[in-house]
Amino acid sequence: MDQTLVERRSGIVSRWLDIVLSRYPESTRSLLRRGSEPFANPVASIVGEALDGVYARLCGAPLSTALEPLDRLMRLRALDGPNVSDAVSFLDPLRALVRTELLAASCDPVDIASVEARIDELAERAADRFANARQALTAIRDRERQDSSARLVDRLQRHRTERKDRPWQP
Repeated sequence: MDQTLVERRSGIVSRWLDIVLSRYPESTRSLLRRGSEPFANPVASIVGEALDGVYARLCGAPLSTALEPLDRLMRLRALDGPNVSDAVSFLDPLRALVRTELLAASCDPVDIASVEARIDELAERAADRFANARQALTAIRDRERQDSSARLVDRLQRHRTERKDRPWQP
């Protein structure tokens, strides 16, 4: 079964990427397709690395292979603002694609269930990482608000002090 997934990797990942990108507006889609150089197109790089890492896990690679790219993708998705189910929905088409390919290769249903269990495991990890990223983002925004409020209070106090020294000026 793992050999079947390895042999059909490029076709499955290519179709999966097409499905994932089809959820974006056309202008974003064309930008993401231009290339996946980390500095020239960091979003495409993150998406591509995440899809490759997830697919490698399905082919039998250790879980750690998928976790770092998955974490980066979930941090990116947390910035986009979707809910958890939308953030991890990129795994849904993979399930259908892999099932179709494995059934066409006459793989054992137990093997198919094993691959789907790996996808479920990755979905759980992705949801956890997304929740952690949203929590960290909320903490950052709260700190920024507090810092902004503290600076505003400081400015008001300085302004009042200056006005006490020069009450006749507007």
